[in-house]
Amino acid sequence: MKSTQTELRSRGKAAKEEIAACAGLSAEELAKELHNPDPCRRTAAAYCLHPETEGAAELLLEQLCRETCLYTRIAVCESLEKGGRATAEKMIPYLGRVGKNQHRILPDKVSAKKSYPLPRDLIARTLAGMDLAVFPLLLDVLDTGDTWKISEALDAVGFMAFYHPSLVSEKNADRVIRLLKKESNEIIQWKALLCLSAFPVPEGIRVLKEYAGRTDLLGAEAARSLKLIDGRAKKEKQEEKIVPPASGWHIVPMTEEYAAEYLGWNYSAPYDFYNIPEKNRQECMEEIKGAIDNWFAVADDSGMLKGFYEFSFHEEQGEKVMEIGLGMRPEETGKGMGLKFVNAGISYARSFYHYESGTVVLLAADFNQRAIKTYERAGFVRYGERRAVSYGRPVTFVCMKQVR
Repeated sequence: MKSTQTELRSRGKAAKEEIAACAGLSAEELAKELHNPDPCRRTAAAYCLHPETEGAAELLLEQLCRETCLYTRIAVCESLEKGGRATAEKMIPYLGRVGKNQHRILPDKVSAKKSYPLPRDLIARTLAGMDLAVFPLLLDVLDTGDTWKISEALDAVGFMAFYHPSLVSEKNADRVIRLLKKESNEIIQWKALLCLSAFPVPEGIRVLKEYAGRTDLLGAEAARSLKLIDGRAKKEKQEEKIVPPASGWHIVPMTEEYAAEYLGWNYSAPYDFYNIPEKNRQECMEEIKGAIDNWFAVADDSGMLKGFYEFSFHEEQGEKVMEIGLGMRPEETGKGMGLKFVNAGISYARSFYHYESGTVVLLAADFNQRAIKTYERAGFVRYGERRAVSYGRPVTFVCMKQVR
């Protein structure tokens, strides 16, 4: 049965207007609001209190420990997720301490899911959704000897590695394998075997095969991990053969007509940064026409423009790299198609330019976390920043690369 508005508010589901009203409050005022008897006020304050503000992460963590309302807890976690390494360092001591949803005993059977399970511990789940810079901190937890922290950190390590291929390496897998070999705690052993499903490396697969011969839950989990690894490998091979960014979409040479249409695209805030001012469109058109062989349109079966790619080559530190620029029609964004669109463009370019192996780089505006997370899922990692001014607006670009 659908919850009533009164029931939702009793659980702390704040309205957009309430959150907007808190946006102008100082950190001190927001801290006071975290103690407000009204759960919706607490939710709004939690959303507006940035964890990198001095003392804010500690306040949010204390609130999470005592909070009983669902939506307020969600707000606190989402706020903490905005933090970086410094926030993560303050969160790690709370692993296994918040809530009662953690695994305290072995389950009766392995999961039937074909993906990596979301961490049940609230802190582990929040850490798993943060910037990849927190990953080394999670690995370090595995060497602390603290059973409960290790148990929850394993969930976050596996989740992050499963969805971010750039974190998968023999070295990182070895941290999990060493833990598995020395631990006698069965919950940690079980979680380590689950974690290895995120690391399709030779030694990890060898260890999983050793355990898969057992007849207990650990053997079943090892067998499931091997099945996940095999399934993902087959899926990746199939996806490599798929060039279209979406069903019915085709990569075709750029034309002046398509270029003119792209230059007139109108994105809503905060993505209006990508809108080309009308006074600059002719200049941009001349730039595209001057390098039109490096531009490609993405059109559907009817010929409607759905997106574009731009490819160029240059040297960075003596290495030849391919740079990609891309964009999707405003109406097509936010539909979960970004990863396939990125992979399709790179696959097409590698084939078209006979650039089967080599580094691909791109620039992502630092405010566009949606795009950055998509690029990370495609195997890109950050390696620097570049400040610029785009049509009179200052912007910081995150430099990202995919090494192959």
